[in-house]
Amino acid sequence: MKVKAIIYQKDKKVRSKAFENKTDAKNWVNGVLMGVSDYTKKKLEIKTVYENVEENRGGKRIGSGVKSLFQEKTTTITIRVPESNKEEIKKQFQQILNRYRVF
Repeated sequence: MKVKAIIYQKDKKVRSKAFENKTDAKNWVNGVLMGVSDYTKKKLEIKTVYENVEENRGGKRIGSGVKSLFQEKTTTITIRVPESNKEEIKKQFQQILNRYRVF
């Protein structure tokens, strides 16, 4: 799981960076704060926070996709009809489906 290291000074974010693991994050923080004594860190109110980062790439976005026209789950029906009656049958199906539509 990815970890984000954040360095704060007086409740203001100074630097942050994401890493693959906490060890790498700690090494980066130690490198940034190298040569800074504990006394100075305390005086300048420097603190470090490590947060787990959730991956948000991939998958379906919330609320995306076709909106439902009906109040329940739907299915697809396929039937064979003569070409000469195709338009007439389509109109009849549309009239039937319009009765169940949610507006």
